[in-house]
Amino acid sequence: MINPLSSAQLGKNMGKRMKFTGTKNYVATEDLTIAVNAAVTLERPLLIKGEPGTGKTELAKQVASGLGLEMLEWNIKSTGSYFLLCTRAK
Repeated sequence: MINPLSSAQLGKNMGKRMKFTGTKNYVATEDLTIAVNAAVTLERPLLIKGEPGTGKTELAKQVASGLGLEMLEWNIKSTGSYFLLCTRAK
């Protein structure tokens, strides 16, 4: 299993304290912000579950944007996607 937030993959970004606070276009709740930042700090994936249209993909895009990372999306079947935050800063 590939850990998308491993130190080796984050490289130069690990020198900076990475913290998600939302973006200009996305206001995250306090609970969601805590969960995202815990995953980043612990270098662990964050499982996001929900019905279609509830904002899972948008959250992934906004976290990547807020942390200055590129989001790559792989469609794994018609009912879902797997997201990986990569280290290429914008």
